[in-house]
Amino acid sequence: MRWLVVPLALWPWTVSAQSCDAHAQGNDRQTETESTAEGQPAPEAGAWIRTGLVLSYAPPPPPPVIDEQTVAMQMCEGCASGTIRHAPAAAMRQVLPDTQWSENLRRLASASAVAEDFDTARNFILEAQSLAESDLQLQVLQNLEIETALQFERHDIAGALFDEYGAPSSLPGPLLSDRLFWSAYLDFNAKSAATWHSDIRPRLDRAFEADPSSYQVRVWRVIAWLRANMWRQHTNCADAVREFSDLVLTTTAEAVCPLMLGHLSHTLERTFEMRAEKPPETDLEAWHSLGEALLATLSNNSALRDRLISNLQQAAPPALCADRMVSALVDLRESLK
Repeated sequence: MRWLVVPLALWPWTVSAQSCDAHAQGNDRQTETESTAEGQPAPEAGAWIRTGLVLSYAPPPPPPVIDEQTVAMQMCEGCASGTIRHAPAAAMRQVLPDTQWSENLRRLASASAVAEDFDTARNFILEAQSLAESDLQLQVLQNLEIETALQFERHDIAGALFDEYGAPSSLPGPLLSDRLFWSAYLDFNAKSAATWHSDIRPRLDRAFEADPSSYQVRVWRVIAWLRANMWRQHTNCADAVREFSDLVLTTTAEAVCPLMLGHLSHTLERTFEMRAEKPPETDLEAWHSLGEALLATLSNNSALRDRLISNLQQAAPPALCADRMVSALVDLRESLK
């Protein structure tokens, strides 16, 4: 199953000597430096400048395209205290609501997990469903039935089960998130960018809202943005770069550690069958390079980040927005010095 694959080779990792407290203090010092005299507007609000008898307004500087403060804090915090889990189901992420399972139900669920064929596994699950003692237990076992069909690559049955059970908003968040993710997984081979934009992306967004701790959903939201060619929805490159970088940073929140970043990088490479090793020649290659450069920045891998920036600087003309990506990444690099 695609979402079960975790790379053995971890993302290159360098520990930064600067603490999160140091970053916070740096931000405080910057605020103090930028503050104006009492009663005067802060730089973020712009300023009026008098030149002789002429009073002119200086607008505030534009905000950075990539959220520099979020990047700095994520680099400091890592994922040691995070709640993000990479696992294919809510039970494995340990986010299921509490319920008491009888010994018989535990036995049937365990038997389904070690069955060597789908029909045997499903029969154990169906028997367990008939003995469920609450709606929650039945919903968990229904999810297990869908997941088992996917694990045995019985996508036709998984799709029929999703149609039967649906994804009602009354489901507990983690169970709802899994069902929505699995339905998106079943449509993975959709070729149309319009389908990804209008159908699959909204399902993944809803799955993320239902359970933000699901890392597989986070990763697939990045895939969906690229599959849907979302950069074409913007009239200028700065807005597109900002939206994509915000999405990547939402994905990596509380998950900046080698295993998580390595999984995201590996999944992007495998999904789009490309590696960010040369100057981009297409829009998709450029956006993939931007994503990898952000991951390299978060992992404090400056050599890889600078190589990706150099590649973007040499991007072929069809790779629109590459120049804006470069300037945003250079600004980010300077802000972290």
